[in-house]
Amino acid sequence: MGNSKQPLKIRFGLFTIEAKSIGQCFALSGIGLAMYGSCSYINYLFWKKKHVPPKVTKSSDKPVHPYLANKRHKPEVMSLNQLGKEKCTDLTPIMGCLFYAGDIVFLFSVANKGKTIAGVQMAMDLANGAKSTMTPSNDTSSMQRTIYFNFEMRKDQLKKRYFNSEEKTVYPDNLELVFCSGVFNSPNDMLNDLARRVEQANEDTTIFIDTITDICPSFFANESAKVIGSLRTIQENAKRNNGIRITFVLLGHAIKKNPWEPIEMRDLSGSSNQANLADSVLAIGVTKFGKEVRYLKVLKARNDELNEKVFVEKTVATPYLHFEFKGEMEESEVLPQKPSNKKSVVVLGHLPETTKAVETSPIITPELLSQMKEMYQPGVPGHGYKAVLKKYGTSIGLKYPQQVKRLLETTS
Repeated sequence: MGNSKQPLKIRFGLFTIEAKSIGQCFALSGIGLAMYGSCSYINYLFWKKKHVPPKVTKSSDKPVHPYLANKRHKPEVMSLNQLGKEKCTDLTPIMGCLFYAGDIVFLFSVANKGKTIAGVQMAMDLANGAKSTMTPSNDTSSMQRTIYFNFEMRKDQLKKRYFNSEEKTVYPDNLELVFCSGVFNSPNDMLNDLARRVEQANEDTTIFIDTITDICPSFFANESAKVIGSLRTIQENAKRNNGIRITFVLLGHAIKKNPWEPIEMRDLSGSSNQANLADSVLAIGVTKFGKEVRYLKVLKARNDELNEKVFVEKTVATPYLHFEFKGEMEESEVLPQKPSNKKSVVVLGHLPETTKAVETSPIITPELLSQMKEMYQPGVPGHGYKAVLKKYGTSIGLKYPQQVKRLLETTS
C-alpha cells in the first residue's frame, strides 16, 4: 500500500506553503509571517511618507528675530594710514571712565555685596544724563534710554529700596524696568525679546541684565559664546539699520572666595570665555572699612589703560540707595586682613579721610540761587522744576527735579 498521508497546506494571502510534518509546518509558518509583516511595514512607510506631515521639533517652533540673523558682509579693507584719516566717533564714554557706548560690560560681585545697587545707579545716571557719583570723572554723558531686565528682585523689594516713605522721589521716565522672573525659559527667549526691543529703538540705549546667570545658570564656553555673539549681532544690526549704539551691561555672580584675597577675572562665575569676549569687566568687593564701604575694580578695559588702583565707594541711602566715590587706593590697602587662626575674625578699619576726593555737597552762590528762583514759575510751561534743573542744576551737581524743589523751598 502507498503512503496515504497528504501534505499540510498553509495559505498566506496569495501564497500557499506545503509541509510534510507539524514541525515543518510551524517553521514555514514563522517564515511566512515574517515575510507578510515585512511587506506590511514597507507598505505603511510609503503610506506615511505620502499622507503624514513630518514632525516639527520644539526648537524650530520658536521664530528667530531678524535682528538675531547674522547677515554676512564683505570685510572693509584699508591701510593703517587710511584708518588714521578716518573720523572715528564711536568711542564715546557714557559712564565716566568705566565703559563706552556700544560696549558689552560685565559687572559682578558675590551675593548681596552691591551689584544691583551699582547697576540701578548706572541706569539712573544714564537715563538722567548726569555725572555719576561712582567715579572721579567730571564727564556728563548725554541722556539716553535705559532698559533694566530684572531677574533678581520683586516689585515690593525694589519699591522699598528706592522709595522713602517720608519723601516722594521722582526718577527718570526713560528708565524702563522689565520684570523677568518666570517669563523666559531659555536664553533664546530672552534674546528674541531683546532683539524686538532694540528693533523698535530710535536712540542710543543701554540694556542691563540682572543677572545673566539667572537665564544662563552654567554659562559654559559654548553657551557664553552663543549669547555674547548674539548680543554683538543685535548691536551691529541696530547700528546698520537704525544708526544707534546699543550697550549691554551684564550683571553676574562671583565665585565664593576669601574676602582678603584680591578679585580677579577668573572669579566671575561661569566660563572664562565670557570675560574674554567682553569689552569691560568690573567687580565689586568688600573692604576692611565696614559693610557700608565697598570697592570697585576695573579688571578689563579694552578702550583704556587699566587703573592700578581701585575706587572706594560708600553706600548712601538718600535720596535713594547708591554709591558715592570717596577716593582711590591700592587694592591691598582696602582688603580685610586675613585672620591668624580659625577663631579669629576679619579685622575692620576706618575709612581714612585722605581718600576723600571731592566734597559731595553742591556749592550754590546767592546769584545762581536768585536766577533759579526767577526762572521757576509754577504752572508756566518751560519754567518748572525740570526746566530749572536742565538749565542750572546739572552744573552744580543736582540730578533730580525733587532736589531743585527742596532747594527752592528751603531757601525761600
